[in-house]
Amino acid sequence: MIYDKLLWDREALVPLLLDPIRQELQRRDLSYRELRYGEYDEATYKAALQSCSSMIFLSAHESQGLAYQECLASGVPVLAWDPGWYGDPNRLAWGQPEVPATSVPYFDERCGLRFSDATEFSDKLTEFLDLGQSGAFAPRDYVLAQLSLERCSAHFVEILEQAQDGTNTGSSPAAAAKKPVAAADPSVVAGTA
Repeated sequence: MIYDKLLWDREALVPLLLDPIRQELQRRDLSYRELRYGEYDEATYKAALQSCSSMIFLSAHESQGLAYQECLASGVPVLAWDPGWYGDPNRLAWGQPEVPATSVPYFDERCGLRFSDATEFSDKLTEFLDLGQSGAFAPRDYVLAQLSLERCSAHFVEILEQAQDGTNTGSSPAAAAKKPVAAADPSVVAGTA
């Protein structure tokens, strides 16, 4: 599945990114379905996740990335476009022309792979497909270990305690997700209700 959340500079990104991806999938005779952000309902998305073996996630940056997290929770690995920069044109008015960002803030090697632009896509797709065939990805395991309600609520309490005693170091949820955690209860997982 291609998940299309190309919001900023869409007119330029479709021919520079989305069209070459489509062409590469067609060249390899790989079937795919496209879902565009804001143009589907929950039932359609759930059905798409149940019928796909992987997702190509096209979003310039995310603060949470709930759509790809639901994909991971469904056990579907992700090949994510991650250009590394915040794309909102308002950044220029804010005096921030280059703001580092990611499209997949909660992600590691269990989840899939990243690519930065269309020139890198073909090689990353080959690597992604090879790793997928070998069983290298375990996206649901990542969600269970890092994004469970137990894990996230414990981090929230930690932030509150640090704020109360003045020791909050400003750590992000993404940084906290990298800390080791005890086994999570698989019946209570964020994004899998």
